[in-house]
Amino acid sequence: MILEVELPDRRVLVDPTSRTASFSELPWNDQEADYLPITREGSDLLRTPASTAKQNESRIDLDLTPSNGVLEGTFHYRATGALADSLRHTLLITPAGEQQKMVANLLSLSRATVADLNITAQDPPEKPTPIEVSGKIRDPLNRGVLRMMRPSDLAPVFMAISGDHRKDPIVLKFRSHEIRTVTIHLPAGAELSSEPASFSIETPFARYSLDIKRESRSLIIKRDVTIREHIIPASSYAEAHAMSDTVSDAESRPITFRASTP
Repeated sequence: MILEVELPDRRVLVDPTSRTASFSELPWNDQEADYLPITREGSDLLRTPASTAKQNESRIDLDLTPSNGVLEGTFHYRATGALADSLRHTLLITPAGEQQKMVANLLSLSRATVADLNITAQDPPEKPTPIEVSGKIRDPLNRGVLRMMRPSDLAPVFMAISGDHRKDPIVLKFRSHEIRTVTIHLPAGAELSSEPASFSIETPFARYSLDIKRESRSLIIKRDVTIREHIIPASSYAEAHAMSDTVSDAESRPITFRASTP
């Protein structure tokens, strides 16, 4: 159900059934929907407003050090807009004892163990408010990860698309922008021997960039993804598929390490 509320300076659409959206924002599943205002005079069919990628942002920062077969360190997650609303909803329906596992999945590190959770702005806000989650994390290392790793080892490849043909459009939940930065501090006895060159690709519906660099004894991997359009028509499927394959190739390029010379 959607209500139109008349304020002194404007009219706003609200969904009174939503438990997480702020007063001035519609939940993502109510956006870009046709609606017919019920008025005495009658009305044309209208469309609810849409949110932009800039309004639906997430930033993930992981600061990790290899130790005894795990990557351990700290994380910080910050989300706005529909991403914040979705997380608040998930927290509402997740028992307290399962929240740590839920956060590990949120970070796309399903095998990781999360501890010392700190969540700010968890309750449904009166106005658009970011939600932030931070804590400690321990993620098991794949065997041989300190000899070679790939960016995709630290998060699933973005927007994986398979299949040769499609009759229907690709429908994503909403437009969004995600920045994920992973800093790995190299242990004693190891140094970086090679890393892939920076890479970016841009289409009318999405932009992706991957930047890998070394700073002193740290490896910094930054992924920046913008979903500009959440509905990709079937006529653009070939272009979306080609972008997905190109990104998958970039995420699979190896980062290699070697033993430090005395």
